[in-house]
Amino acid sequence: MRKVLLCTAIAVAGILIAASAWPALQVDADFDSGSIGTYSIDEANSTISLTLRTETLVNTGDTYTYWTHFRVTGALGRTVTFRITNAELVTFLKTTAHEAQMVYSCDGENWSRLTDHSYSGGVYTFTQTFPCDEPRIATFFPYPYARLAQLLDRVAMGPGAQRTTLGASELGRNIDLLTITGTAVPPADKKVIYMVGRQHAAETAGSHMIEGLIDFLLSDDVDACGLRGYYVWHIVPMLNPDGVFLGNTRATSESRDPNRDWHDANTESAGTNLARAQANAVKAATGIDWFLDWHSQIDDGRWHNFIYAPPGNTIFPHISARTDFDSQNTSGTSCTASSCSSRGYATLRLGVPMITVEPSPHLVSWTVETLRQQGVRFAFALNDYFGLYRGAVLPALAPQLGRTDCAGNCEGDTDGDGDVDGTDIAALIQNIVQAGCAPPRGPAKESGKN
Repeated sequence: MRKVLLCTAIAVAGILIAASAWPALQVDADFDSGSIGTYSIDEANSTISLTLRTETLVNTGDTYTYWTHFRVTGALGRTVTFRITNAELVTFLKTTAHEAQMVYSCDGENWSRLTDHSYSGGVYTFTQTFPCDEPRIATFFPYPYARLAQLLDRVAMGPGAQRTTLGASELGRNIDLLTITGTAVPPADKKVIYMVGRQHAAETAGSHMIEGLIDFLLSDDVDACGLRGYYVWHIVPMLNPDGVFLGNTRATSESRDPNRDWHDANTESAGTNLARAQANAVKAATGIDWFLDWHSQIDDGRWHNFIYAPPGNTIFPHISARTDFDSQNTSGTSCTASSCSSRGYATLRLGVPMITVEPSPHLVSWTVETLRQQGVRFAFALNDYFGLYRGAVLPALAPQLGRTDCAGNCEGDTDGDGDVDGTDIAALIQNIVQAGCAPPRGPAKESGKN
């Protein structure tokens, strides 16, 4: 009996010593785009219980609970369980019909999925053994204000881009415009694309797409040169930098929904005011051929990518062919002083065709790189619609050379005479040269769907 008691005591002591060997777990969200509600730590069971912040928008009365981005210290080699106790307020976390995974990172750049999870009784639980001491955990791949600042500092130093600070947010952060175009094609022969992004703070998928688009347009790729040559790209990548920095879900620092403040009578959202004025100035100076607003679904149960687009549009087939956006919503929109979105303002006030890009961040197939590539593919889809830059098809024409059965249906039959010959190749090369670019060499690139 004494031996049994002695063995039990030794075993218990061993457990206590092992538990005490772990450093104490700590949680914080005091950094760019950080957010957490309440939390408690059960050190003995390596469990952290937390809530996500809920925000109420003063101009709409709507409430949103979605975004979290926090850091855990003392996690190296430790299996930690997390319990989000107000998950019933988050549509995608409480689903049982789809795979709802959050993400973590050890360096803030490379993100992995949290695959061991469950939902029951309003609580979303996930468990992970961490390979680092200070992992960051987030609802989806973050895109903080500092990352945009680094991007703009980097690309503004290169040719073809002009960075303009439109003004400041309520808390003094820059709201910047990036204009990308070439100089070889006369302005009157170009199409003008106007883009805004990150109106809603937690909609990070749109920011990753915009970043991919910007990086591509300013690369030395011949197709990027062609897209610069024949188009003017006006991009306001982050309208709500305060909300992003503060880790909000949708709101500005003043608890407003900036995408309901687009009416000229609304002046309470600084980023919206600046973008609205700039869009009007561009419309007056050169016209706007398409207006795009990059968002991300956060408050609904849709698990597919879609766009809002005008009824009867002919651009959607090009977007569907190039991207992973295979659905469109063509319902109408309104614009009143009490509630006017960018879509309503562009369509009804500016008279400009408008696309709102709505990727679903809930899809586990997304990576940061695939999001970036979607931005590139939207650029190609817009070009497919307008047809100004034709050089993108040149590297793929070798197998078509000599065909005489096209009847206008071959991609390489640029003159529509039914065949693909040297005249067609020369026309494509001339189109590239007119944009101020050197013709490509080498195999064709992938610019379609994944």
